[in-house]
Amino acid sequence: MKTIDNLWGEEFVLPTSDTEKLLEKIKSPKKVKTSNKVSKKLSIEDKMAVIASNVKRILGKHESDTVVIRDVESLHEYISKAIENGIIAYDTETNNSLDTTTCLIMGACLYTPGQKQAYVPVNHVDYKTEERLADQVNEEELGRELSRLCDGVKIIYHNASFDIRVTKNTCGVELPYYWDTMIASQILDENERASLKEQYMLHVDKGHGKYDIEGLFEKERYAIFDPSLFALYAATDAMMTYRLYEYQLAEFTKSGNEGIFGLYTEVELPVLKSFMLMEERGIEIDLEYDKRLSEKYHRLLDEFDLPINEELDRIKPAIDEWRKSEDANVMVGNKTKSEQLTEPINLTSNTQLAILVYDVLKIPPVNKKKPRSMDKETIPMILEKHDVPLLRLLLERKTFATLVNNFIDKIPEFVSPRDGRVHCSFNQVGTATGRVACSNPNLQQIPSKNHEIRLMFQAKEGYVLCGADFSQQEPRLLANYCKDESLIYAYANNRDLYATIASKVYGNEYEDNLEFDPRTGKRNDDGANRRSSCKSLLLGINYGMSVAGIADKIKCSKEEAQKFLNDFYKQFPKVKSWSDETIETAKKTGYVEDWHGRRRRLPDLTLPRYTIKYVGDSNALFNPFIGCEDRDVDPADEARILGLLSKARGIKEVNGIIASERDKGIQVIDNEGFIARASRQCVNARIQGGAATMTKVAMINIDADRELNELGFKMLIGVHDELIGECPEENAEKVADRLSYIMRTCMGSKSVVPFKCDADVSKKWYYNVYCSELQKNMKNLQSKGMSYEEALAEIEAKHTESTHDFIVGCLKQG
Repeated sequence: MKTIDNLWGEEFVLPTSDTEKLLEKIKSPKKVKTSNKVSKKLSIEDKMAVIASNVKRILGKHESDTVVIRDVESLHEYISKAIENGIIAYDTETNNSLDTTTCLIMGACLYTPGQKQAYVPVNHVDYKTEERLADQVNEEELGRELSRLCDGVKIIYHNASFDIRVTKNTCGVELPYYWDTMIASQILDENERASLKEQYMLHVDKGHGKYDIEGLFEKERYAIFDPSLFALYAATDAMMTYRLYEYQLAEFTKSGNEGIFGLYTEVELPVLKSFMLMEERGIEIDLEYDKRLSEKYHRLLDEFDLPINEELDRIKPAIDEWRKSEDANVMVGNKTKSEQLTEPINLTSNTQLAILVYDVLKIPPVNKKKPRSMDKETIPMILEKHDVPLLRLLLERKTFATLVNNFIDKIPEFVSPRDGRVHCSFNQVGTATGRVACSNPNLQQIPSKNHEIRLMFQAKEGYVLCGADFSQQEPRLLANYCKDESLIYAYANNRDLYATIASKVYGNEYEDNLEFDPRTGKRNDDGANRRSSCKSLLLGINYGMSVAGIADKIKCSKEEAQKFLNDFYKQFPKVKSWSDETIETAKKTGYVEDWHGRRRRLPDLTLPRYTIKYVGDSNALFNPFIGCEDRDVDPADEARILGLLSKARGIKEVNGIIASERDKGIQVIDNEGFIARASRQCVNARIQGGAATMTKVAMINIDADRELNELGFKMLIGVHDELIGECPEENAEKVADRLSYIMRTCMGSKSVVPFKCDADVSKKWYYNVYCSELQKNMKNLQSKGMSYEEALAEIEAKHTESTHDFIVGCLKQG
């Protein structure tokens, strides 16, 4: 399965196509065998000997091209050569740590043209005594020599953010960057893996074996290996980085690639600095608040067990009755089903849960591919069709447990001992559409409606958090792309987009479709429903959703959905024409582009409706890409089969023809699903990719803004369309105004609709939203006749994560 980000910022899941699986195999060849299981049973001396033999077997060919630099004089000479060349590839190795704030640098990897690939050991030790080896440079010496590269030398990295931060935190020098081959690889083709070895093997040396450092050194500490041996791996990385750079530069400068080269040089490379700075700054965590929040959520988690146990008691008679049946005594492996269903039942066991649901409760299978599955995809499918209280309770508990385990209990583990702050890792090309991925911890996965968790992030003493997020960023981009006059009018006049759509489709007044009618000051449920239907319709259109899918989404018949769709296109014809044009262009080129030239390559769009091949063995597994047994089909056979398929009525006849031809040794693949899936992604990719590019441009402008710098604003985290930073409390108002302005104007003349950014200032992330919720709760309780003190007591009982003074302050806020 693959998670696809959708138009509005959420995610939906699509099955991985067979085509993608085959391509994945081709792009990920079998690894060179790098580990030896026998070595696990050996002494450390013998194990190191086995590893050394293995490393030399795989990388020994680089021995004559590799040099180990053990003294400052040799390092100075090598750096001087790089300065003469004006270019160098640079990489770092650490003490098996990916934490740039606390790691130890093990050594530096260098390569400049005309010289051997070099490794500079810094902290290797004698594995017996743990004493640092002689004949190494130290951090100060390495930093002093590396600082000579800061004056105009082009430095090339693969994952520059990591190497620059390691060097800064261990050697005290902040290196500049010229090129990042990891980022460039994703701009050239986002469907490829960004791994250095895989990129090198794919584009530079196809005969180079695939290996990784953990497998090569069997997860032992790198420090204990002789630098001469370790250099065969480490120094080769620097050489690979340089060779990959040469390939990428040639690709970028080819005719037709001006757009993606501009994206790389004008957006992705400049914004790299912004992400590095955010990673280095980190953000403060309120650990006392988190402790109270953890106590609350663990208590709530325990409360889930009561109704689950009650439900188990309710169905126990059915379990007891089933155990007497023949089905219960069917052998599965070496146990009967009844024996597999233990007492008490282990609800974390998918096997036992399947027996309980499918055999005891007699729920018919809903997942044809996995009829007895109890996975995260199947359970919601069951609940859509059947009321199974136990499954619903288990799903609710699991969802809640995820919050506790992944965020409330996990985030404090990421607090750095260096400065007491959490330093997230950002992958600026972490998704195929260009959106940023976040990890350690992944703030993007915090549920948007859970404001209590976000409240643990706070500004440091004397500072406030100042953030801004784009309002309807992606719908506004849609209007910007298709240039529909009605959509542009809605945004130009600060009107609600979905109410505007509803007024056109339903043929009524704009105000009739607002949740609160400004003419009466009262809530308008019918208007809110019409607005919601139009929002769902627009979402469905941009997904390429079928009429049946739209009908299900807005809860109406297919006929009503078709009329709804037709009415929309009549009122907004440019949305339809732009979507159609986007798909047709992609079918010709194989990709779509956002407003700045970012490409989303969708190769399935160029597939023919049917792929027809001969296969040597009618029972063999067919592979349309690796044609070992396949032969080009005879034109007469192809014409005959295509003729039959063109006359087929419905999927059953098509499948019948495919089965019949298979018996004759001819493989027919129906590509309709692959093509349809790629078509659905076209519009989404342009809008979501455009939003990602837009946010990155805003980040570049924010970091470069003189006024924000003078006001002391520093960006800390970014979550999709939201950017949050820290500034001195006294400058908050000016920062908020300036931040919002920079973000909403970042597209400049390329925008035909105004963008809107809502700025927020508070001591804690989502503090103002949290306060608003408490105030609404207080108002509601008092409307029921409670006194202020009674209502306050009830609120405090519910919100034990917050102190009395904090809650009172929230109620007074604003």
